[in-house]
Amino acid sequence: MPGEWAQKTAAALAQKSPKSLKLTLAAIRQARRLGSLEAALNVEFRLTVRLFEDGEFLEGVRALIVDKDRQPAMVAGAARRCGGRSWLPPTSRRCPRARSWG
Repeated sequence: MPGEWAQKTAAALAQKSPKSLKLTLAAIRQARRLGSLEAALNVEFRLTVRLFEDGEFLEGVRALIVDKDRQPAMVAGAARRCGGRSWLPPTSRRCPRARSWG
């Protein structure tokens, strides 16, 4: 039987976006093979942008902060349809430097 910490963690994770959890795990696994912290942060930045563009992040913000109903309308089966690796950005391209942002 799992301990109290494991039960609380499982309950907290069950409330999160399945797609974001799957992609985060894939990014962590990929980061183990990357050659530097810069490369890992590059992947994290690009993945964050993709998740923001997808709309689930905004839905989570709406449910938690705007309407405060804590009922995000996540797309059923979205985690199964996203291919983990196919969502992770290529590591060969670098993030833009801060001075080029605007």
